[in-house]
Amino acid sequence: MWIFDKLKDYIGLSEVGKTINENIDVLIGLGQKYYNQNDFEKSQFFFGKVLKSNSNNVDYLNLYGNALQKNNQLVLAIEVFKKACANSPGDTRAYKNLGNIYLSQSEPKLAIENYLQAVKVNPSFADGYYQLGFINYSILNDHESAVNYFKKSINYDPLNYNAYIYLGDIEYNSKKYDQALIYYQKAVKVNDKVAEPFYKLGLVYEEKQNENTAFSYYMRVLEINGKHEKALFKIGKFYDEKGNKDLAIDYYRKVEKENSENTEVLFYIGAAYFKIDKFDHAKSYLQKYTKLARNNRDAKILLARILGIEGKIEEQIEFLQSILDKGPITDEISLMLAHAYGKINNKEKEIEYYSELSKRGNNEAISFLRNNNISIS
Repeated sequence: MWIFDKLKDYIGLSEVGKTINENIDVLIGLGQKYYNQNDFEKSQFFFGKVLKSNSNNVDYLNLYGNALQKNNQLVLAIEVFKKACANSPGDTRAYKNLGNIYLSQSEPKLAIENYLQAVKVNPSFADGYYQLGFINYSILNDHESAVNYFKKSINYDPLNYNAYIYLGDIEYNSKKYDQALIYYQKAVKVNDKVAEPFYKLGLVYEEKQNENTAFSYYMRVLEINGKHEKALFKIGKFYDEKGNKDLAIDYYRKVEKENSENTEVLFYIGAAYFKIDKFDHAKSYLQKYTKLARNNRDAKILLARILGIEGKIEEQIEFLQSILDKGPITDEISLMLAHAYGKINNKEKEIEYYSELSKRGNNEAISFLRNNNISIS
């Protein structure tokens, strides 16, 4: 507050600009004010004036460098932070800032060099260890080193729930679900206001085949963030598999609302509508899905079934043949074709498909051939 009290003292003076330029505290106050307001161009301007008063001051270099970084002048920011490191090798701030810039520029090796220097200068620098863990896990795929750094991070900062989540992810991906559970529970204990660790707990309990507990965690996610796309989808699938198609569709459509580019959910909505005999709705969603998704064979088969239900047999046969042109024949498709040819009294084709099915041991085909006194080859 004292800085802003000083600012008030200048109001009304005829030579405001000159006076402000001579007062470092006011310049810093203005720079910080605009920095907090995300007006980084003005923040850079005032911190630049501060730096001119003492170009070697490490505090001023870091202030100016931060404004440059936020203003996306990264080349100049790197120069400023390097100067800060040279002027004060025992100060972690500039090393951290350099690490952050190099990480944002996809230069992990340079980022690691600076984060390592930061933790060397300050062995209890928790965020430095966390960033090293993040790079080793997410970029270098060195999970052993990542675990080591994440554990060091939470040793010095036990409230870093993200580190617990990453440790849980590493165990989860190694199928060590009990250990993953411990880390995700620690993340929740540290911060129960974020959705992600609850979602991860749901995934673990799914793997442990405890679907009711998984469901409760996914619902907890939605209490925190009702628009969590993955949790909405999981709840939809839960109701879908329980046979409650209407409720499943409600959740699937919430996913669609949150992410119109989620093609997978279009198929699930279409399939759910198909199961409750709402074929117009099913067709609409399945057609959308087939236009957007590459692996759309299952959706096309459902569309073929709808054509049969609608009595469009010739169109159904043509559609099924188009499916076969792009993939292997299956018993499901062969049976649909056999039934379709039977409906239009094309006995030759009907027998052809039943004969092929009988060779694969299909009971319906074998019964059909026997009932029609046709030898089974």
